[in-house]
Amino acid sequence: MTTVHYRFERDSFTWLAYVMLAYYAFLQSSLGPLMPFLAAQLNMSYTVRGLHLSAFALGMMLAGTMADRAARRLGRRRVFWGGGVGMALAALALTTAGTSVVSIACAFLMGFIGSFLLVMIQATLADHHGLLRAVALTEANVGASVAAALAPLLVSQSEAAGTGWRVALVLGAAAWAVVFAWRWRMPITEAPPVAESHAGPRRLPRQFWMYWLVVLLIEELDAAIADGWHVSLPEAYAAREAALAPKPLDIPAPVLPEPEAIPDDNAPPTRAEMIAKADELGIKVDARWSDKTLLAKIEEALAAS
Repeated sequence: MTTVHYRFERDSFTWLAYVMLAYYAFLQSSLGPLMPFLAAQLNMSYTVRGLHLSAFALGMMLAGTMADRAARRLGRRRVFWGGGVGMALAALALTTAGTSVVSIACAFLMGFIGSFLLVMIQATLADHHGLLRAVALTEANVGASVAAALAPLLVSQSEAAGTGWRVALVLGAAAWAVVFAWRWRMPITEAPPVAESHAGPRRLPRQFWMYWLVVLLIEELDAAIADGWHVSLPEAYAAREAALAPKPLDIPAPVLPEPEAIPDDNAPPTRAEMIAKADELGIKVDARWSDKTLLAKIEEALAAS
């Protein structure tokens, strides 16, 4: 039995598809990390923040239902480059958004137009490499994962350096412009002819609906997290600073006993003191005497003794 070995070749188009998928992943992954900074500038709630990611996901879903027909009508080459430039322009528009309505619309356009590029990358790589399409798609996704990991780093470091989160989106759009100027004449692998079938419509297999359900749940979880299941990066920093800030010791003040009254020698005697002194001197006290009279009687007795 003869074993057939296939050799995987990474030609110029393969590298172009890898770079463009990394470009798409970078802009897609930049949307989440920049949202706290955009929300602070536009005074957004958690719900409005989540609408941006939901709008992007909605755009992806709509593009997935239209990309095949667009490629048949316009050709893969136009859809490939048109999706890239549309995503870049939407990202640049997001940097100038002054209201949440505009920013949500920009996020939708990034997902909608950019996903035409995504579909074309996957379709052209699959047709270009045939039986080795799994290798091409795997390598492309590895590069996209690296670009996606760099997106939050660039957003945070740009904000920390004082240049602002917008630098990340501008650099992403600039990267697309460089690639377009370098490779826009390269031919794009077109779809192979499809034989007509008269078997009628077929039902989608159960595995498709299971996969669709998993993707839907993941998207809903992402939206729920963006709606407030977590704190933003500035809020996390503020909470950390508050936890590390020195706090005054909560020690109750000691309760000191009240000082005893110190007798004042110059204070006038009380009536009880005068009555006691009068009894000592043998003075018969009349209850009708005033304090002044009683004191005078005491003084007379002391002077006589």
